[in-house]
Amino acid sequence: MRKTSWEEEIMSSLASCTQTVGHSGCCGIIPEYMLRKLAEKEGDNQIKEIALNTLGKDDRVRKERCQVQKEFHRRTFVPYNLSEISDSQTSVIKIYDAKRSTQLPGTKIVSPDLSTDKAVVDIYRWAVKTDEFFRNIFERNSIDNNGMEVVSTVHYDRNYANAFWNGSQMVFGDGDGKYIASFTIDSDIYAHEYMHGVSQFDTNLRYQDQAGALNESISDVFGIMAKQSIQKETVDSSNWLIGEHLLVGGKYALRSMKNPGTAYRDHPVFGDDPQTASMDAYDDTLDDNGGVHINSGIPNKAFYLASTKLRDYDHERYAYTWNGTGRVWYEARQRVGSHPTFSDFASKTVEVAQELFGRESNVEKACRYAWGDVKVELGSTPSPAPKPIEWCNLL
Repeated sequence: MRKTSWEEEIMSSLASCTQTVGHSGCCGIIPEYMLRKLAEKEGDNQIKEIALNTLGKDDRVRKERCQVQKEFHRRTFVPYNLSEISDSQTSVIKIYDAKRSTQLPGTKIVSPDLSTDKAVVDIYRWAVKTDEFFRNIFERNSIDNNGMEVVSTVHYDRNYANAFWNGSQMVFGDGDGKYIASFTIDSDIYAHEYMHGVSQFDTNLRYQDQAGALNESISDVFGIMAKQSIQKETVDSSNWLIGEHLLVGGKYALRSMKNPGTAYRDHPVFGDDPQTASMDAYDDTLDDNGGVHINSGIPNKAFYLASTKLRDYDHERYAYTWNGTGRVWYEARQRVGSHPTFSDFASKTVEVAQELFGRESNVEKACRYAWGDVKVELGSTPSPAPKPIEWCNLL
C-alpha cells in the first residue's frame, strides 16, 4: 500500500534521526522501532494513525527540546551539598492535565490526590513516592538536586502512545487503548522519566550508541528500584519487569532486566523483544540512535546480576537493591562523563564499590561477576572522542 505524503514525511524525518547526535533529554520510553511496527500494521487505520501521530509528535518534541537543551548548557551548575538537605524538605509536586492537547504544561490540578481521574491520582502517587525514594535513599533534593518543582502532565494529545522528559517536566500520553495502555499505569515508567531528568542535570549523557544505552539503562535501573521501594519488594521478590502493565494483554512487558529479550514474545504487533543481554549479541545498528533501547539490556542485566549475586553473599544486608548495587550505580554514573562506553562504566562501578565498601568486598566481587557474565571487559578502554553536538539538530 502506497504511503501518504504525511506518512512519507514522518518516516523520512525519522530516518534522518539515526545520523545525528543525541542528547541527554532523550526519547520516549516506547522505542521508535515499536511505534514503527504499530504504524505498519495493516487493516487498522485508527491504530496506524495513532502511531504515526505519536511518531510525528516525538519528532516535534525533539526539535522543541533544542531550546531547553541550549538553556541547560548555558546554566551554571550548583553542586549538591548533602549537608544542606534537611529531612523536612519536600519537593513541590505539580500535576497538570493537557486535556488531549499538546499545550504544556496544561491545566493545573488543584488537589490531585482527591481527583476522580485515575491518571491524575496515579501519577500524583508515583510523583510523591518517587521523590520520597530519591530523597530518603540518596538524599537527593528533587530532580536537579536543588529543589526544582516536579511537574507532570497527563492526557497529552489524543491517544498519544508515549511518555517523555522534555528537559523541564514529565509528560504522559493515554496510549492507543488497544495495544498500549496509559503511561500512568506503572510507577517505574514515571521513575524512568524522572531519572532522565536527573541524568540531564548530573551527567548529560549523550543519547547515542553505548552512552545512550547507558542513559536508557540508568533510567531503567532507578525506575526498577523506585518500583521495588514503592511495592516493598526485595531482590528476590521483584519480577524485574519495566512497564509490566503497559502492553495490553496481561502477558507482555516493555522490558525485562532479569532476562532482556523476553519481555514480550509473539506479540500480534510487536513480535519478539529485540533487547540484547550480552556483548556477544551487541547490535551495532544505526537505528534507535545506535541501539540505545536494544543494547541497554546489557547493563540492565549486569545490574540484575550484581544485585542477585550480592544477595547471595549476604542475604540479610543486601536484600534490597539500594543497600549495595544501587549506591554504586548512583555514584558511578556521575563519574563517567557524557560519552562513556560500557567498559568505562563497568570499571567505574568496580572503583566506586572499592571506595564505598572496601577492596575485595562482596560488593566489588558482585560487580566484577556481573560485568564478566555479560561479557563487558573491565579496564581503561578510552572512550571515542565526542562529535560536536548540534543542539538544534537532535536525533
